[in-house]
Amino acid sequence: MIKKLFFLLLFTMSISCGPNISQEVSLIQNNSWKPKGMSKALWDDAHKAWTCAANKGQTNSTTYVVVDFSLPSDQKRLWVLDLKNSKVLYRERVAHGSKTGERYARHFSNKSESHKSSLGLYKATESYYGKHGYSRRLDGLEKSNKAARQRAIVIHPAKYVSDDWFERKGYIGRSHGCFAISPDVSSQVIHILKNEALLFAWHKNYDSEWSNCNI
Repeated sequence: MIKKLFFLLLFTMSISCGPNISQEVSLIQNNSWKPKGMSKALWDDAHKAWTCAANKGQTNSTTYVVVDFSLPSDQKRLWVLDLKNSKVLYRERVAHGSKTGERYARHFSNKSESHKSSLGLYKATESYYGKHGYSRRLDGLEKSNKAARQRAIVIHPAKYVSDDWFERKGYIGRSHGCFAISPDVSSQVIHILKNEALLFAWHKNYDSEWSNCNI
């Protein structure tokens, strides 16, 4: 009897101590918090997209990256959020594709060699060390970005995402469609996107499938 009670206790502890994404989804879904500096339209779409994706088992992480491609590239238009604790962990600049625009992102594509950014919901996958250093691969989760892995769309550091570059050019540098961020914070940001964290790239003229839960 004592042995049975011991194993029952261990089983109960393993359940209670483990992550429960369904409970966290419920809490986040009912949370009225909005990240500072983010438009209501963006947050409404981003919040719906994360909730839908989490309910469908697309992530085990409450870390969430949101990018507002309606803002110019010199502004801090990338937020790294801790949804569980309603906190903004980082707010940074992020580059868009060289064929997407200069200061403003205007043209988007899911095609290989387009050098354009793609909109929509992504899942962060494996990290690796490549030509840009410590980086993390992304998988596109909707029609607008489903070729992300084929196109090698990743999060990586880039020296052209800096104050110095902006002061000389009037805009930050551009990528081949990747989410390039400052080397000052890239390692920290890329590291915390483990456990299949989600990234939502948004524009005011874009309607994500996940925001309407039409997946």
